[in-house]
Amino acid sequence: MKKTAVFAFLAFFLTLPPSHAFEAVRQFKASGEVRTVNPVSSQVTIEHGTIKGLAGEGVTEFYVSDVAILKDIAKSDLVDFEITDTKGDVRITHITKTGVAPPREEGIPVGEALQQTFQGVGQAAKGGASETAVAGTDPRIQDGEVKQKLATF
Repeated sequence: MKKTAVFAFLAFFLTLPPSHAFEAVRQFKASGEVRTVNPVSSQVTIEHGTIKGLAGEGVTEFYVSDVAILKDIAKSDLVDFEITDTKGDVRITHITKTGVAPPREEGIPVGEALQQTFQGVGQAAKGGASETAVAGTDPRIQDGEVKQKLATF
């Protein structure tokens, strides 16, 4: 009888799901910078720090519980937000704008890149002419021709 009771007791506890499975709803608080807002699909992408118990530092696309909470949120906003995880359904339930992030400098602006390219091409073209021609010592090119050729650059 004792063995049966012990066996039943062990069988009951060994078949239980992990302890975190009993937590039907888990809540988290975090902060970050909004990267994109998509009210059509009820999503917002946020660059955030570590969210203990949920996610490491990174950029995450979250669903929101109600699209109305995205009304005053825009790209580059700094936000505090609350997340609810209901049996794996992770959604932002509250979001508050706390500021605006400074502009990011991602890569070289197109205008600056083109300017650098044209300057490089111009320097290469000037360097392509004989140094002696530029100095006016190339006997094949008269002074007037050198000035004319350089003027076209």
